[in-house]
Amino acid sequence: MSPEQSFAKKVAEAKVFQHYGNLANQIDSFFPDLDPRILLAFEDVDRFVFAGWFLELGQSQRWTMEDMLMLVNFMGASLPISAEATTSHPVLIAQMHAHALPADATDLSKKTIVEIGSGCGYGLALLSAEGWGNVFGFEIDQGLTEYSTQAVGQCGYSPTIVKGNGFKMLPTLAKKQPIDSVIVSAAFPRGLGARYISHLRSGGKLVIPEMVDRPRDGIAQTQIQVYTRRDEGYEHYELGQVTQFVVGRT
Repeated sequence: MSPEQSFAKKVAEAKVFQHYGNLANQIDSFFPDLDPRILLAFEDVDRFVFAGWFLELGQSQRWTMEDMLMLVNFMGASLPISAEATTSHPVLIAQMHAHALPADATDLSKKTIVEIGSGCGYGLALLSAEGWGNVFGFEIDQGLTEYSTQAVGQCGYSPTIVKGNGFKMLPTLAKKQPIDSVIVSAAFPRGLGARYISHLRSGGKLVIPEMVDRPRDGIAQTQIQVYTRRDEGYEHYELGQVTQFVVGRT
């Protein structure tokens, strides 16, 4: 499918959901029991701020601004943020954030969360808006690290964003402070989460897309795995649907 055909298909899908209203209302229609802090974050954080690369691409392709804005505010649209990477669908982001909440999540202001593969920073802004006290983002791409720092700051938030391999940095961070949750926003090999869950505190959550087949052209089919650290070992379950993610770099 050509970029033009893919764009047209997504615009058609977005039009179907227009009657639900804004992005938060669309997500609420799918997840009526979603933690209200997550839903409010989608209301507070303007996705448009993080869509610069997509809008530049659209202008070069002569897509209409009306159609592009429709996709920015569509829960089922991933947006390109560089030549190699895209954002996750907002509805998928909401689901991953929900499963990352620890059992004792009443007061997130005292909790620490890490996003590995933080990309353009949209997820970091949402986590900050949800009320997490300490938000860390690890991004291996220098350009995205710089872009995300600026974009998240434009939204009024100041998470710690570091260029580098998040999995290599996680053990060092864990020695400095307890980590409550980790969200991984790229595809990695099966079982990788089990290798790193020990760096979280007891009860901590690690949410990661793990590959179910070999990647093609930098994209992999994945199933999202949720690991919970216990005093002895960990517990684990997976979300049922198969989703596509850009393959993470190590």
